[in-house]
Amino acid sequence: MNQSELKSLVANHIKGDKKAFTLIYKETVNKVFAFVYSRVGNKQWAEDIVSETYITLLDILQRFDESSKVETFIIGIANNKIKQYLSKLKELDNFNEEEEGFIEDISEDEENSLLAKQNLDHILNLLSEEYRGVLECRFIKLQSIKDTAIDLAISEGNVRVIQHRALQKATELAKALFQTNLETHNFSFQEIKEY
Repeated sequence: MNQSELKSLVANHIKGDKKAFTLIYKETVNKVFAFVYSRVGNKQWAEDIVSETYITLLDILQRFDESSKVETFIIGIANNKIKQYLSKLKELDNFNEEEEGFIEDISEDEENSLLAKQNLDHILNLLSEEYRGVLECRFIKLQSIKDTAIDLAISEGNVRVIQHRALQKATELAKALFQTNLETHNFSFQEIKEY
């Protein structure tokens, strides 16, 4: 569906067509989920944030500026929801504002670093012990090929081959996990049909 068709659906929704919102949802939800998941790296969190995004969208869609893209408008809402969600999680994580005196904002770099670590740990756990061992020595412990070979009691040539294969497999796993999450996500609310 192109932008003009999406904008027509927005106009129809504003005029009272209740089915228009369902069509907007169906046309945009995968892109919105992909965006949110890429930012938070957790399927359950992404589902919650996407749910909140569309609930908010339902309330404020009449404020849509026709000079912008529908997806951009929704992604903007999702981005705000991500920030709110992460802030709530931080508060729930036994963070005592009175003891600390202030709430330190998590920088975008820190968020991305934390999410990248979580994703890396998950992928490493899916690899064979041999692949995981080489990747941990080479990229986490920052060991040379020689030191890795000594630690794992294998030849330097084997380290190179295993590293190459492990990186290929890790890349495949990362792509498959991301695609699976996009295709199989089940939102915590029933698909919006009519309200």
